[in-house]
Amino acid sequence: MAKPLQKDRENRSADKKDLTFHPYNITPETARTAVLLLESPEPEILCQTLRAITKFSSQDFQNRQLLFDLEAIRYILPHIEHNEFNIRRFALKALAQLCQLPRGPEQVLLNPQNLKKIANMLVKIEDVFVLEFASLVLSELTKEPLGCEQLVSANILNTLFSRMKNSTDPDVQNNCLQTLSNLLADPVSASEVTRSNQFNWSSLLALMQSKYLAIQHAALKTVDQLICRYKDSAVQKSFRASTGVLDLCDILEVSL
Repeated sequence: MAKPLQKDRENRSADKKDLTFHPYNITPETARTAVLLLESPEPEILCQTLRAITKFSSQDFQNRQLLFDLEAIRYILPHIEHNEFNIRRFALKALAQLCQLPRGPEQVLLNPQNLKKIANMLVKIEDVFVLEFASLVLSELTKEPLGCEQLVSANILNTLFSRMKNSTDPDVQNNCLQTLSNLLADPVSASEVTRSNQFNWSSLLALMQSKYLAIQHAALKTVDQLICRYKDSAVQKSFRASTGVLDLCDILEVSL
């Protein structure tokens, strides 16, 4: 039987919080340490810390808010173009998670170069994980009018359509489709998109035939945005000239 003093020591020990930083197990108490470690020049420390941040961020909304309040976005942004792809992947994933917060995109869009760098990854990088998370970040940033404006200025509409149609990753396809839908939801950007010589129907119509229902529905919604909501005669004319009408008839026939 344990003595009273021994029991008291054991209870105090059990109640004491472990404030040691564990690279794969961040807690709210050690989150500040994790964020500060993002200034480390050591690739291994950066990779482990960013991986831990993405895990911590995915566990709870409050964790994301805590990281945001610790200015984690400012510390993450320098690593989205890191030479080591694992670091780049985790940095983009962490950034995407924090951009899902109400004020997350605002912090990234303060410097137009941030969106431009991410947009260029869609053009130049073929790593599937970088493409997935970069396209996810863009789909979050373009929920803001400023994000739409900056993406239109980045002049990658042709790449956006190409990734929608040709990517083998449905997440990349869906993220690019969501980004296009966001652009079309903004009246100013919608006009820029539909009048661009980079605009084409084929990528969008191809996604209406996707084997993934979520992508099918999103593609149909985006087509509706284009031909119904804005009553743009030029868009409607180009739709009639495409295979769109036949594609819609095929979908209706299958669903009957």
